Amino acid sequence: MRNLKKVFSTPDDKEYFFGYYDKSPLNYKNNKILAHAVGFNDRIPDKNDFCDLGFFDLSQPDTFNKLSTTSTFNWQQGSMLQWLGPDHTQKIIFNDVDSYGKKFISKILDINTSEEKILPFPMYSVDLLGKNAFSIDFERHYWFRRGYAYAGIKNKKKSEYFDPHDGILILNLESGSSKKIISLAELIELNRVSSMHKAAHYIEHVMPNKSGTKIAFLHRWKFETGIHARLIVSDIDGADMKIINDSGRISHFNWRNNSEIIAWGASVNPFNSMRKFSSLNKFIIKPLLPIYKKVIGRNSLQGNSKISSLISGDSYLRIDINSGKNSSFGKDILIQDGHPSICPSNANLILSDTYPNDNAICKFFIYDIKDNYIITEEELNSINSFDNTPLRCDLHPKWSYDGSFVSVDTMNDGMRGIYVYEII
Repeated sequence: MRNLKKVFSTPDDKEYFFGYYDKSPLNYKNNKILAHAVGFNDRIPDKNDFCDLGFFDLSQPDTFNKLSTTSTFNWQQGSMLQWLGPDHTQKIIFNDVDSYGKKFISKILDINTSEEKILPFPMYSVDLLGKNAFSIDFERHYWFRRGYAYAGIKNKKKSEYFDPHDGILILNLESGSSKKIISLAELIELNRVSSMHKAAHYIEHVMPNKSGTKIAFLHRWKFETGIHARLIVSDIDGADMKIINDSGRISHFNWRNNSEIIAWGASVNPFNSMRKFSSLNKFIIKPLLPIYKKVIGRNSLQGNSKISSLISGDSYLRIDINSGKNSSFGKDILIQDGHPSICPSNANLILSDTYPNDNAICKFFIYDIKDNYIITEEELNSINSFDNTPLRCDLHPKWSYDGSFVSVDTMNDGMRGIYVYEII
């Protein structure tokens, strides 16, 4: 077993948070930690709300060093604030709106010189080298994933179920040039099924691999009787696009290495195969959902999670992107959906978390995929009234760049805050 020693927590003068689990708030030297700072926590941010962006120097943990502001943020992913490679020390990147409030953009800021560079599109993710970023249509995203979207531009023209202009863009961070690499139309034609007709299609969780040569992302569509999600990979120019999980229940994932992905999802069993066909979903799956939800309960506690996994096939998966093989692991231990990431110094160690149980308790843990055991874990409090709403504060545990620290967003003390733990 390993131990976790808390070495930093944000002060209680404001609400502090970082964002998603696929990036680290700690810089490469582990001496500065990025944060968003706001004065409220009990409502969805609107276009008139501003968020301070800055960092804490761990030698002066009570002082927030403000660098900029943005009106482009949400509780789950913030403004996509992150350190920019290749050094992950001197420059940051984040999303914002232009000075006219007409267009989402992203900004690169040198924290030492205050030199700022404006990019013509917002970014969803950035490769580790700081060479390329990847973008989606956040104006459309607002209408379909409110808790993960920005309220700054409520473009009603983007509320239609399909937009031929939507897709994934690659942004060259040096030149500022951009190119659409995958269109939404292409995705709909990729193994098209009946539930896609007049469904609301959108793209989420675009994530480059460790070498920046490929991306993985979710293609989701909302139709009359449900939501289907499939995990897709491609080269960074959009070539060699393939579906690697089409169960409909794939959720959070991360690259283990350049050819393997760790994910929470389901196998393609008969139950899941029926879900993406409109008639089968409507007349078979939908009538059974009330019974299913009653059995598994609101928060999928341990016993109920096992029942859920038995029916749906949900588990943690190792997915080989070349063969498409999906292999379950840890089914006796890892029984709930979480936000997994791989230790930078040991690909056998997975950091993940759980959603709050009925007692508003959640936890994060480090799991050894080779030896199949949890080497350390920590329980924290949540706020029950926020759970299962866009206001919730998921732990979203994150590795430091060297794998020696773990950080989480938490409401353990009743306010949004960031904790940092040293692994000892």
